[in-house]
Amino acid sequence: MQTEYDQKKNFSISVQEQVNIERDIKVLIKLTNDKINLHQYIIFAKEVRKMMRKYKKDTLFGELKLLDDLWTGRGLDPLFLWSIKKYYLPAYPYGPSTLNLFRLDISLLDGSDVLS
Repeated sequence: MQTEYDQKKNFSISVQEQVNIERDIKVLIKLTNDKINLHQYIIFAKEVRKMMRKYKKDTLFGELKLLDDLWTGRGLDPLFLWSIKKYYLPAYPYGPSTLNLFRLDISLLDGSDVLS
């Protein structure tokens, strides 16, 4: 059973790690113009850190690949997601996601199409 002191210490460590992640992503995002998705990139980085604590080596790399495809599918820049992973895990062996999604180009629709 943890004492109140241990609980406060663990909470303090957790908060500090989250602050560090947010600071790191804010520094990295200056490399791109996608500042509108800053919050999503911070969440992605937190998930990467969580997986790094949970998994090791090949399992970790496979899970991160799935995570990469998930967030790429949500519309985030695969190259920037890759740079976040490389920042926290320099030994990450895979390149940026090449997940190709169907994107609707609404300029191809004529007046007879219905979207609403």
